[in-house]
Amino acid sequence: MVRNGAVKINKGLNVITFYAEERDASYNGGIYYGIDYIDFTKAYDELTAPQMYLNQEMNVGDTISAIIMDGSKIVTPDTVYQLTFKSDNEEVASVDGSGLVKGVSAGTATITAAIRANRASEEIVLKQTVTVNGDTTELASVKNVKNDNGKISFDVTSSFGIDTAQAYVASYDNGVLVSVKLQEISVGANGSVTVEKTLDNYNSSQNVKIFVWLDQYPLTGCVEVQ
Repeated sequence: MVRNGAVKINKGLNVITFYAEERDASYNGGIYYGIDYIDFTKAYDELTAPQMYLNQEMNVGDTISAIIMDGSKIVTPDTVYQLTFKSDNEEVASVDGSGLVKGVSAGTATITAAIRANRASEEIVLKQTVTVNGDTTELASVKNVKNDNGKISFDVTSSFGIDTAQAYVASYDNGVLVSVKLQEISVGANGSVTVEKTLDNYNSSQNVKIFVWLDQYPLTGCVEVQ
C-alpha cells in the first residue's frame, strides 16, 4: 500500500515493482531513471489508544516522568517511528526527549507528546497540564539508602507521623522508565519504617530514584540512589 510516498509491506516475501519514465540525459546520450534510491524504514505496530500518564502536581526541583501507554504496552522512542516531548513554558517545567519533566519555578505548564507509530502514520498529540508548587517543607525524609545490585533498601522517617503513604522505587535507562516498585507505608510520629524493593531488569548503568507520596503530593524531594 502506498501512502504519503511510502510503501507499506507485510512480514514475509514481498515483491515491489517500481515504474519510472525514462528521460534523455546530456551525458553521451545516456538514459537516467526517476528513482535515485530506496529507503527502507522499520515498521512498528500501529497505536490503538495511547494515553499519557503524568502527575498533575509537582514541586520546584522535582523530576517526574511522562509515561505513554498504549493498552498494556509502554511507548518509548525505540518502539515507534517518532516520539517527541515539549513544554509550552520551559520557565515553569522543562522536559527532555525521554519525557523527564523537571519543576523549575511555581506556575503551570502544558507538556505535549507527539507520536507517529510509523513514517506514514497520522500524528497523535497528547497533552497534560502540570502545576508546579513552590518550595515546601518536607514531611518525611529518606535515609540509609543502599543499593545491592538492584535490591534497594532505605528508611523513611517522619516527625509528624504518616497514616498511609506510597514509597516508590524507580529505575531509568537514559531517562526511559525500566522498572517501578511500590510499597504502602505507615510511619508513627518521630518513627521510622524500612522499605526493601528489588527492581526488574536492573543493571549498574541505570539511574535509580526514590519518591514518597501521599495521594498526589510528594512528602519528600526526589532521592537519587548511588
